[in-house]
Amino acid sequence: MPLRPATLEDATLICQWSQQTIERWQRLNAQGIADDLPCEQLSIYERWLHGGAWMSLETGILWLSHILRGAGKAWIATDETGEAMGYAEVFMSEELPPLGKVASLTYLSLSSNAPPDARDLILQELLEIKVSAWSVGISAYDEESLAFYSQYGFTPTQTLQLYRLHTASGQGFYKITDQPNPDASQIKGWAMPTGRLTNARHAWETHWTALWDAVPPIAKRRVHRLRCSASGHEAFLHFEESLYDPRIAEVRCWSMKAFASPLTVAIRDWAQRNGYRQLTLWADNSVATALGSDAEASPQQHLMLTRPL
Repeated sequence: MPLRPATLEDATLICQWSQQTIERWQRLNAQGIADDLPCEQLSIYERWLHGGAWMSLETGILWLSHILRGAGKAWIATDETGEAMGYAEVFMSEELPPLGKVASLTYLSLSSNAPPDARDLILQELLEIKVSAWSVGISAYDEESLAFYSQYGFTPTQTLQLYRLHTASGQGFYKITDQPNPDASQIKGWAMPTGRLTNARHAWETHWTALWDAVPPIAKRRVHRLRCSASGHEAFLHFEESLYDPRIAEVRCWSMKAFASPLTVAIRDWAQRNGYRQLTLWADNSVATALGSDAEASPQQHLMLTRPL
């Protein structure tokens, strides 16, 4: 199934394909009960909550335009007549060894008219791109996806757990400053020890840019983009206020070396000083050790699958 670069003219189709995957569109009423409603009756933000940028044409165009300006790669799969059958997003990231230059398949949607083997055909075309490794992130409980990617040489290389950590005053020496610069070259060759559910570049382009400031309900959530230096550990930190509790923040970290306890002290202390009471972080066991013994693991798990070339 041949691939061609996506264009803004494809946005309407991609949005339609993505919306078709939602079985029930809902809105919470004044009593906190979810009411089923047609998609058209929901606001852009309410649709966003069902699955992100491609739940609305408006946000889908914003996102696709960002990709086409160099953030990533966007592909349309076509049949033998040239009719669009599917859409795939790929982000290239240069990270610390052993990953190196890794390409991540971060989004895939299919037309309702796509043949049964469309996903296989699209993946086969994508794997022709020459990189040192491919990766994809899936839920640890998604056995169907695990079986599918295993056929193409993907194996689980990292298990991420969602940890909860209370903020606390710390005695460490650190410096944290605002860092709004969205240039992704700043993280070239760095790792992403917390929050890495796809690859470091995709997470950066999704969260470090001010792309979603055009949607007021998204923009009003507190977001902090910071540069941190803690006992020789340089890192970028992204704090994002929880959807449901302004006292909780999700933390993402890009670092030039392995995550260590001085960063934990800095993160907890800064967060408490800025009004947060609890933090959530996606991390593997190696990072969990540096988070401290009071970090609480939730049942939520995510797998990173990797395919070296």
